[in-house]
Amino acid sequence: EDGIKGLQEMGYDREHVRNKLRQLAAYFLQGYAVSRQKKRIVEKTPHYVACLDFIEELFGPQCQYLMLYRHPLDVVVSMTKHFTIGWHPLLRRYVEHESDPHVGYARFWADHVAKMQDFEAAHPDRCKRVRYEDVVAQPAERLRSLIEFINEPWSDDVLKYYQHQHDLGRGDRKALLQKGIVPSVDNWRSLDSALLEKVQAIVQGPAAQLGYAFETPASRERGQPTANLAGASTGGNGW
Repeated sequence: EDGIKGLQEMGYDREHVRNKLRQLAAYFLQGYAVSRQKKRIVEKTPHYVACLDFIEELFGPQCQYLMLYRHPLDVVVSMTKHFTIGWHPLLRRYVEHESDPHVGYARFWADHVAKMQDFEAAHPDRCKRVRYEDVVAQPAERLRSLIEFINEPWSDDVLKYYQHQHDLGRGDRKALLQKGIVPSVDNWRSLDSALLEKVQAIVQGPAAQLGYAFETPASRERGQPTANLAGASTGGNGW
């Protein structure tokens, strides 16, 4: 917004700046797709959550959004193990004042998932909710639904992605090393009860809307089965 104001002082109105930025982004993204004989490009950058409204302003109805979620506590555990991730400006302010990074990452998850949910509500026709756990449990069914959402034909090769050549780029190298869809769930159960109680309290609101469940610290200590945080995922375009 500061950049927009500065350019406006130079005589460039917001619409003019938006058109130029759209052309710049399209030059690189569409140019890359064409160079690989592809009709469209899918961009997966987690930190785009922070600028969803800006992306929508640039591309508007041309964009479809795959809103990818994962169990919040598994996200927290994963981020904590990712030792270099805390440098990012969007993350640093969440963890630099916390004695335990789990707490900071829980706050980050809650804030940014709330933004995603608000964006979904504002653009229901162009957002598709995707839960990681659903995909790894029923890959054919869930991925077919996703492919249908973006109006592309289904192919069983989607499930055999590891048998085909892919441009590596700066993507997730771990995915290219796997020979199929390998679930990684319930890693959060390694957390001790006191920490679990603290992070659950932080993520509870957005997690409930997504239908995620985890045991309470009290039931964990008694050895009782998992208790539902929410009985089912939300309606609308969610799974």
